Amino acid sequence: MTDATQIKAQSRGFTLIELLVVIFIISVLIGLTIPAVQAAREASRRMQCLNNIRQIGLAMHQYADVNKQFLPVGSKGVNFCTWNHFILPFLEQGNLYALLSFNAGIKYSDFDKSAGYDNRAPFTTQSGRLECFTCPSDGDVETKLEGSDSTWYKYNYLACAGATALYPTNRKGWDGEGPQTAKKNWWIDEYDDIHGKVTHKGACFGVIRGGANDYEVNPPVIRNYDLSTGGNVKLNSITDGLSNTMALAEGLQGFDDDCRGTTYRGTAAFFTAYCSPNAKEPDLLECGIISCVNVSYANLPCETAQYITTPFRYATRSRHLNGVNVALADGSARFINDSISLETWRNFSSTQSHEPVVLP
Repeated sequence: MTDATQIKAQSRGFTLIELLVVIFIISVLIGLTIPAVQAAREASRRMQCLNNIRQIGLAMHQYADVNKQFLPVGSKGVNFCTWNHFILPFLEQGNLYALLSFNAGIKYSDFDKSAGYDNRAPFTTQSGRLECFTCPSDGDVETKLEGSDSTWYKYNYLACAGATALYPTNRKGWDGEGPQTAKKNWWIDEYDDIHGKVTHKGACFGVIRGGANDYEVNPPVIRNYDLSTGGNVKLNSITDGLSNTMALAEGLQGFDDDCRGTTYRGTAAFFTAYCSPNAKEPDLLECGIISCVNVSYANLPCETAQYITTPFRYATRSRHLNGVNVALADGSARFINDSISLETWRNFSSTQSHEPVVLP
């Protein structure tokens, strides 16, 4: 063989078949790598979400430290005054807290700016997204609320209102024409629906409805402005033990004008434990108040209550695989698997169930 022939043989490249085999092997390797990378990213996001809810739980405790051991009220009024507002200074958001007023009758919940303060301001897109209220596994959703030119971010953490469901808003108590009878408490004492009958056994968060009570009208106006009858809960009243009681859990940001995720508004600030985490059953949204955008494939099933007097309930939901992050009343946080039994989940949400809670 001549030298030229040897050089030609040595310089022969890959055949087409060999190239295709190499490309196929690389594709398989990439296909195997991508799920692992995605899983690692989601694990990081879930950990950040857990850190967020732990930070909020600790802020609740710092609030209690300076308020005679009382936790912040879940909601004061129907609109822009919830636990989101009260804990801002304990989340290094003192500049936003300075914009607020909590002592002006019911005007804090209106769109009227004439009083010189605006309790909607901390949550507008102009103020910027509050990452501590946002789970990075969920979307970056905005909403435009009726009656305003501004837009708001939606958020992901909800206060626990116990094991049953919630009463509709007493609209007559807010200068409306609502026909339902006003209730002193926010939650249903005994609730019987798709999963049978359950009794409310206390919760970390209730409501205070601003303004004076009026028992002479029909139905009566009961606003719980007096703290002694309202929704502030003291840490030492949690008789099940702080480490056995759930205070906060995740929720999802609703699509479009679905108000799930507007946690700075009264009706969207809470979840109840009547249904399991990430329940297939739809959330039941308050009739005439909250918009329902039913997206079951995105873990956002919902129905609007048929009547204005029908109770409403939200389940805790997340974008994590097989569970949700929760904060306990002792300020700790952990991940709860969807496989938790419904009875244990309800006891976990209660402050006075007097039942042992053994978490999976």
